[in-house]
Amino acid sequence: MNPVHKLSIVATITIGLIFSFVAGILGLVLWFSGASGAPGIMLGLFLAAGIVLLQWYFSPSIIKRIYKLQPVRKDSKIYKMVKELSKKSGLKTPQVWITKNPGPNAFAFGRSQSNANVCVTTGLLDTLNEKEVRAVISHELGHVKHRDMIIMTIASIIPLLMYFIAITFQPRGRRESGYGILIFIGAMLARMIGHLMVLWLSRVREYGADAFSAYHTSPKDMMSALAKIGYGTSRFKTTKADKGLSTFYIADPSARKDFSKIADLIGMNKKDFERAVKKEQKHSFMEVFRTHPLMYKRIISLKKLDFSS
Repeated sequence: MNPVHKLSIVATITIGLIFSFVAGILGLVLWFSGASGAPGIMLGLFLAAGIVLLQWYFSPSIIKRIYKLQPVRKDSKIYKMVKELSKKSGLKTPQVWITKNPGPNAFAFGRSQSNANVCVTTGLLDTLNEKEVRAVISHELGHVKHRDMIIMTIASIIPLLMYFIAITFQPRGRRESGYGILIFIGAMLARMIGHLMVLWLSRVREYGADAFSAYHTSPKDMMSALAKIGYGTSRFKTTKADKGLSTFYIADPSARKDFSKIADLIGMNKKDFERAVKKEQKHSFMEVFRTHPLMYKRIISLKKLDFSS
């Protein structure tokens, strides 16, 4: 497993455990309070909003500690790149961080546009060329521009609220009649459904950030960056990063010839690209449990963009 993915899993589990524990405690409070009906729903909404508010406020600090982020010097090349792209995007320059990790990745976090942070890994700078790094940074700035950090934080109320509503849905009398386990299972299922809704929204936001990057940099550079991050660099040919966008077209993404043209565009071996795509397609159902769309879908989506007109 990619080291950065391991770190991401650790971070996600840590934050998830912290706030799930809080949610569980408050769920018990809600349960023993005997609240039901409209009062129970209102109390559930209040508790869910309180948890999300705590998550919104404390998550940046938790992320900085878990990833051991180091601030980037303002005279460094990467900071100047972020500053230039921020100005181009109409954004205040966020705080820029770097983390020592061989996995090529980057992420944005923070409480608002004015309190945004962008972090890149050392692996990203070592793996991608300058134009591809610009594309990835622009993608992260797209999340900031679209206020995705706030939107996803607010959206995270949904599974919590569904969880609390399920707890308060049964009348008090039935709670005292041994239905506790069934209610708990129902509450967990409700939370899972809400979580899947949030994951779907997250995947949609990723497509939006990809398009934002393509518009402000180049669709080809973003495609190439995604392919290198997702499929590794050993399979890539050595190609110039400044090829024109004249080869962009709209075609059937499932066609073999389309895979070949995409592979040519991003400088990847055709057979390796097709093999990587087919491997993802075999497990396409698992996408519903992911925060990001499958890599080949993002690449094909970018291929259809052409801002040259």
